[in-house]
Amino acid sequence: LAIADEAARHDMPIVAHVPHSVSLLDAPFINDVQHFTGVPVPADPAAVGIDDYLNEDFANLTRARMEDVVKAALRQHTIHTPALINEDVRRTLGAPLQFPPHPQLAILPAFWPRVWRGIWHAPNIGHDAIVYEGFRTRERELLRVMFDQGVTIFAGTDTLMPFVAPGASLVQELKNFVEVGRTPEQALATATSAPGKFWKDRTFGEIRHGLPADIVLYAHDPTQDLANLDTRRWVIAGGRIYEQSTLERWLAAEQRHFHGWLYETVMNAVIALQSDDYAKGQPDK
Repeated sequence: LAIADEAARHDMPIVAHVPHSVSLLDAPFINDVQHFTGVPVPADPAAVGIDDYLNEDFANLTRARMEDVVKAALRQHTIHTPALINEDVRRTLGAPLQFPPHPQLAILPAFWPRVWRGIWHAPNIGHDAIVYEGFRTRERELLRVMFDQGVTIFAGTDTLMPFVAPGASLVQELKNFVEVGRTPEQALATATSAPGKFWKDRTFGEIRHGLPADIVLYAHDPTQDLANLDTRRWVIAGGRIYEQSTLERWLAAEQRHFHGWLYETVMNAVIALQSDDYAKGQPDK
């Protein structure tokens, strides 16, 4: 716990995966827990290895354990950032036709899917698919209970994990929150005003005269329907105003760049060699 002591000495919050040696029920020094790590109790600790947890253990999560985790979060003022979208889109590894990649991924260089497939194993093939869906179901049930009991939840995505699309994945995560019972406005708060209070300058996440702010303006109100996030018209950042047409032009330029000759030939070949070498050195999961 030396890192926790040093962080406290410098008044630095800790955002982390819960280590195997630490109990989530007694870890007030972790301010923001990522991916519900530490939640499931492993049936066989040795089998977990270096993973955060086994999907089977999460799929078998009991209601009593959920209640203990929620009580601990409220007692310790622990924030949870589940990043459900990370698990949702990882199913693309095993069933790309059933779970096609998000179109926004077209912005990235073409080598990324090869990298992902070289590093990560599909969690949803054969019997594992049943276990994985059970895991996802229990995750959502835990999230619903946390929201209902008043645990602070932040929106997160783990962008550039397998098939997690930059930007679009955050919107997908907010929709996950609506699916478990939040209103669009409550879901949006998990990505704006709520994390704004995490910083020492607690004015972040507010729109008020005299405060620094990056602001997005929409034609229709996203607090009524998250689909209205697609009606963006202007972005104000760093004191400058950018029209939607400007943003689209920049995105198109980025896409042309990352799909030009350098990336489509040289970089793809280099990454293919590196990812293959990496995969050969990894144990099967």
